[in-house]
Amino acid sequence: MDVAGEEKSAMACPCCQPGDLSGQNFAGIGRNQAPLYDEEILEEDSSSADEQITCLSLEVAQQQAQCEDLFRQVLKCLGEDTRREGILKTPSRYRKALAQMLSGYAKTAQNVLGDAIFNEETLAGNRQTVCVGNIEFYSTDAHTLMPFFGEVHICYLPDEGKVAGLSKFARITEVFSKRLQTPKNLARDIASSIETLVSPVGVLVVIKCVYLNNAICAMHKSGSGIPGDDVVMTEVEQRGLFLDQKCKETREMLGLIGLSDLTTDCSSKGEERERNGNTNDMKSSGSPSTSLAHCFDGYFDELLSTGRQFNTERENTIKNLIFQIYTQAPYLAHLNGSSVVSRDMLWNASSFYANWLLKMTSGSFFSLEHLMQVVRSDQQQHAYDDGDDSSMFRKYRNNSYYVCELYSSVGSICEHHILPFFGKVYISLLGKKREVDVTMRELQAITWKYSRQLQLQERLVSQIADALEKHFPSIDGVFVCMSGYHHCMRARGAEKTSAKTLSFVTRGFYQEDEFASMECIKRFRSMADS
Repeated sequence: MDVAGEEKSAMACPCCQPGDLSGQNFAGIGRNQAPLYDEEILEEDSSSADEQITCLSLEVAQQQAQCEDLFRQVLKCLGEDTRREGILKTPSRYRKALAQMLSGYAKTAQNVLGDAIFNEETLAGNRQTVCVGNIEFYSTDAHTLMPFFGEVHICYLPDEGKVAGLSKFARITEVFSKRLQTPKNLARDIASSIETLVSPVGVLVVIKCVYLNNAICAMHKSGSGIPGDDVVMTEVEQRGLFLDQKCKETREMLGLIGLSDLTTDCSSKGEERERNGNTNDMKSSGSPSTSLAHCFDGYFDELLSTGRQFNTERENTIKNLIFQIYTQAPYLAHLNGSSVVSRDMLWNASSFYANWLLKMTSGSFFSLEHLMQVVRSDQQQHAYDDGDDSSMFRKYRNNSYYVCELYSSVGSICEHHILPFFGKVYISLLGKKREVDVTMRELQAITWKYSRQLQLQERLVSQIADALEKHFPSIDGVFVCMSGYHHCMRARGAEKTSAKTLSFVTRGFYQEDEFASMECIKRFRSMADS
């Protein structure tokens, strides 16, 4: 095994030792936490308003600098050169992204609703349900610090024509989704706020969300979810009239949003695990995985997991650093005990996230030569080639040329914001006079190595193409194309959830022959559209 960029040792800063957490405020420890400032001192303070503002500004700047310094240490633990151009501003970008993802704690549903409540005479006396559907959201899982995202459907039956402005439901969703959440708790928060502020006869909130990992979704599954894919979840929260499953309005609303066959069970089998935040026993349920799950839980992640045992000390250091970052975040340091987030939960979440970061950057620790040896010694390679439901691999003759192509799921982490991006990669290799002697596993190994690093999509496709040229010199043409969704587009201010980034590179014959390159583009489009 070739270990690249091995540090002298993991960080041993005293403030990063497990259990040494004195003097810090933690999310959800108790209801009687010390306030952010001493009111009596402020009352007696004779300093000017400008001086007080300057003092607060300095305090904020110090908090920001501390967050960036902690994450800079995380990057060093991952083997990164923090002076490298692409990484230099990453701690600052990470801090801003974190602030955006936790910005809901600074808002309340009452504030965003304001006075946008109206009495509509045409609804008075009529049982006419209002439904605001397909509200896109992005949130962070309280158990793992991993993203989950999807759509919210909000239905309510107004009481005597009392309605709220339609745009306000999207704002209420944002208030609660921009926090550490679970799908179940997010649905409850939205339903409770509408029930309190609008006082309807009934409220129905349906959340359909996606996780990047089978294990996370398996942990959150409860009796209220619908059977199906392990990565896509559906949570339902019903209040008032909508608690009656046989009610006409309930059946109509569920049918309207495409869940007419949904059955709900209010007993939540996962509540105990949600309370204690235990993620150590999370396992995949074993049902068929989607391509999204394969982006981050592939064959090589499992095959090479034992090779990461030397990272135990490094993982503990990262866990402590992440834990400090979150517990010192302005919006989390002073939460009361009623929060869904607890100290134990945040500690376990930091452990999960640290492990995930190491897994997603483990490609740097394995040489391509070692990966090829692993592939060629794998006794199950040929059997798996025929049954991989996340990839399409084939070889064929095109006129006088030999072609080998792979269409597969791929996932990585953007080095600018440390947020995931994922999608599909298409590889086409061409031989002019001989068949392309490459297996699917070899192509997947190369893709895995370069995707399991802090990356940029443009660099990823170029590195894959360069590696193919180097390790298979008999190939006459290389075409690599990737279509990716980037979470920085979801989590940051842009929030363009449907935006995709397309990148491709050509080498050899594909670079010289436009017709051959266009044929690859058509092949990629046909696979992407199917």
